[in-house]
Amino acid sequence: MASQTGKVGCIQIFSDDVAWTQIVDSAGVGEVFVLWSDVTNPNPPINDRITRSNWISLLRQAMADDLDVTVVGDNATSALTTSVQLGTFTL
Repeated sequence: MASQTGKVGCIQIFSDDVAWTQIVDSAGVGEVFVLWSDVTNPNPPINDRITRSNWISLLRQAMADDLDVTVVGDNATSALTTSVQLGTFTL
């Protein structure tokens, strides 16, 4: 799935190399997204580390306050995350 909006069901971080989250939509259907996977690169660039820290902060806040988030994968069939959004953006 390319994206999912809903509640954070779980956040799991394995050491520094892999992290994922589950987002559960209003129908109770969960989708797992890989936040990062650095098995082959244990020392990612600092900008990647900052982005990851921000994603975890948003997901933790959403989980604590029971807020909806939107997580987007990098294409229509990928679970590799490209963005995490808390709240709704309107023009």
